[in-house]
Amino acid sequence: MQLHSDAAPPVYRLFEIGDIEFREALRQAVVPIASALHLSIGVRTTDNQVEWLVTDLECECSSELREGDRECSCAQGRRSESIPINLGGSSAVSSCWLCSPTSAIEIREAICRIIEATSRQIAIEGRESSLLVELGTCWESLEALYEVYSLAPASRSIEGIVDRILSRLVDSGDGLCSAFWIEIEGQLVPLGGSGIADCGWLAQGNELLRRAMSEHRCIVIDASVGDHRPFQVSLEIDAIGSMLIVPVEARHGLKAALALWGPGGRKPFDSWIMRKAQALAMQAVMAIEGDQLNRAAVESELLHHDLDLGSRMQQMLLLGNQPTRLGFAQVASLAIPSQRVGGDFVEFFRQHRQCLDILIGDVMGKGLKASLVGAAVTRQFHRTLLALMSSQPDRLPSLETVVSLVHEEIAGRLADLDSFVTLNYARIDARRGRIEFIDCGHTPVLHYNRKEQQCSPLRGDNMPLGFSNKESYKHVTASYEYGDVFVFYSDGVTDVRNPEGEMFDIHRLMNLIDSSYQEGDPEALAITLRRVLTEFAGGDHFDDDLTFIVVETQIPERHVDRSRVKTIEITSELARLQEIRTFVRSMCFEDNDLILDQDRISMLELAVTEAASNIMIHAYDGRSDRWIRVEGELNDECMIIRLVHSGIPFNPVDIKPPIFDGTKAGGFGVYLIDRCVDDRYYVSSGRGMNAVTLIQKRDNF
Repeated sequence: MQLHSDAAPPVYRLFEIGDIEFREALRQAVVPIASALHLSIGVRTTDNQVEWLVTDLECECSSELREGDRECSCAQGRRSESIPINLGGSSAVSSCWLCSPTSAIEIREAICRIIEATSRQIAIEGRESSLLVELGTCWESLEALYEVYSLAPASRSIEGIVDRILSRLVDSGDGLCSAFWIEIEGQLVPLGGSGIADCGWLAQGNELLRRAMSEHRCIVIDASVGDHRPFQVSLEIDAIGSMLIVPVEARHGLKAALALWGPGGRKPFDSWIMRKAQALAMQAVMAIEGDQLNRAAVESELLHHDLDLGSRMQQMLLLGNQPTRLGFAQVASLAIPSQRVGGDFVEFFRQHRQCLDILIGDVMGKGLKASLVGAAVTRQFHRTLLALMSSQPDRLPSLETVVSLVHEEIAGRLADLDSFVTLNYARIDARRGRIEFIDCGHTPVLHYNRKEQQCSPLRGDNMPLGFSNKESYKHVTASYEYGDVFVFYSDGVTDVRNPEGEMFDIHRLMNLIDSSYQEGDPEALAITLRRVLTEFAGGDHFDDDLTFIVVETQIPERHVDRSRVKTIEITSELARLQEIRTFVRSMCFEDNDLILDQDRISMLELAVTEAASNIMIHAYDGRSDRWIRVEGELNDECMIIRLVHSGIPFNPVDIKPPIFDGTKAGGFGVYLIDRCVDDRYYVSSGRGMNAVTLIQKRDNF
């Protein structure tokens, strides 16, 4: 379509469906009387414009009347006036404009009665016609709907479906062209239609489309109408006989507009084609929205898949590889991201066969950003440890050195991201029986003392990474006994809330550890915690990431030279205690050299004798026909004596501390053993086998 500046501007006005037919019917009704009496007759519409049904050659009103005029006087003594009329509830026309060569009231009344009677007849016929139109339109809609669903699986593009739907409008052979626009992010985008390639002129003048969509009404353009007072458009269109613009809106808010146009000389658009255009435009927008929803569902499924993949990657990259077969500790962990991909991270660094470093951290925020920051922090710890241990392979780097270098590298980047990281970097040293850690604004480490069956928090006072460039990191040290447990966790654990808004808090967590850690199984404690938190929250959805690590310390496994392990077995007679003392003393010599001083040997003998007599008297209830196996192990670090029996299990927690004023007996045996050896350990297998292990360190340890 080409623009032609010399062409007369097209007439266009907003119409309700049926307005054109109504005016045409009125025109046909009043033409005979108007011609006979030299009348000019017009109707004033609700938008305050006059539409002339018939004009007399001697009347100047049709050329001089302007919007808002109430009366005017023509030449030759003609009279012009606006007469209110009742059109049976029609909202399209408010009054009749009559210009006549006479002022006879009878003529005015007759004209009004003709218009009113005609309007009533038109209303009756219109209802009948409307019913037929609706039935036809419904049939067209059903056909188009069937076509949408039958074409959708086979079509490669939504444009193809729209073209097939619109072809039902333009296949009549009278030269109609069509174009379909949808609104995307406030912009009108052409999508399909037979004239879509030639509709650039309409895109430039899209105020037509905008007006129709904003007022939710059709626009009809008919350049053949001889009305000199149209609602003007800024665009001159060449060779356009008529145009129809139909706005539609789908259920989920998608807005669109259909434009139909044809060459000059074709008949104006009637209600049939307008209703059919509305129906098919609605089917087209339904097809488009259905395609968008389908694509969104596919993208959602892909996103779901990506999140699952990201969650699995986080389990591998951010939650570390849980160490197994450490030989000096047993580890269990639990991680529940709040958004599948979380901001918590965990890593384990095995330094040597009796030392493990544990890193647990929490990035401010959740989701992918927090996950990426956590991955960067973990990677920096790896790089820093590798660099330090490469430069000093015979020396384990201190916690302060590692954390300080990591903070130096990432503090600036954290500031740029407006983020910070809380973390706890801990080292469990089984050779020395101690834990060291640096607490950077993280939750406290919980230490469960198996002997006292009590949990207590261990805290540090450093700021999170990214808070201050001048932070000086200091570690905290605590000793432990074999069988003690350390629990590391993120604040998501203690911040879980129940439906009443109460927090789980650290006290509930410590009470849970105190009451649940009787069997000595870290994995069971992690499972119990998840169950308790789910019950407390009333569901398995949590507002923050949850991370939980349980480390149970154990007697370190040693690479033992079996030639340095000896075993004897005796009956449970008190008279056999001397054999045990002799066995212990013989174990303390290596190549005729004494490996423990005399005082420490005597103390070890006393502890073994006390433990063996307790087995004979209490575990076997004084029976002398039972057995006790005595195992001795000598290694580079200590002397280990283990007494194995099948009697009643012994729990030192059940023994009350001794009272030294003589008012109450009991408790002296355990008290004596604890002060004679460096460490002791009681184990019950649950299968009738029990052991008491006594450890005395060598003089150089």
